[in-house]
Amino acid sequence: MANSTCSDFPDHPNQCDAIIAVRKFSGALSLIGCVFMMFIIWLFRRYVVFAQRLILYLSCAAFLDSIAYLMSSHIEDGPVCDFQGWWLTFFDWMVLLCVSCLTFNLFMNVIKQTVTEKYEWLYIGICVGIPLIISLLPFSTDRYGPAGAWCWIVDDIGWRMG
Repeated sequence: MANSTCSDFPDHPNQCDAIIAVRKFSGALSLIGCVFMMFIIWLFRRYVVFAQRLILYLSCAAFLDSIAYLMSSHIEDGPVCDFQGWWLTFFDWMVLLCVSCLTFNLFMNVIKQTVTEKYEWLYIGICVGIPLIISLLPFSTDRYGPAGAWCWIVDDIGWRMG
């Protein structure tokens, strides 16, 4: 059944269905990969090593982010759509910042020969705090809603890029 609520391709809603199918497939692959990574880290007790904990944090964030890609494709404006948009924004940013913190830690360890394990709580604060602020801002002007093939920030380039 074609997605009649897709605003990106109003004359060809089957194209939105194809986008949604690819989105859900990639989300499923990501979810499986994240579960595998978390299982391996747990199985071999690698979470005692700081760098592995950073990878674990990234895997958890990516796991939750992949759920956003598996969420329902029925895009009716309302609280559920707003929640989906918030979830997608929060965990996309969290994954990005976890990768940044992991990269920064690697740089400090290899290039600067400095151990940054004592800043673990700062890393967590950055990886959770900044995405929380960024993902809550669109609520101030009701910018979450149907955005084509899924719920996110409505068609407003300033909010999407900002």
